[in-house]
Amino acid sequence: MRDLAKRGSKANRLHQFYLRYSVLFQAERSLIQNSFLAPPCLVAIEGD
Repeated sequence: MRDLAKRGSKANRLHQFYLRYSVLFQAERSLIQNSFLAPPCLVAIEGD
């Protein structure tokens, strides 16, 4: 039973992570579509 609960909380955390970052990815995607230049945040991430 404990394994199931652990697995559930891990899935929930992944889901929260996905929800949070899918919003960011959507914003970046629309920025890319609206301009031919890569968004500064993408460049910064790749620069790390």
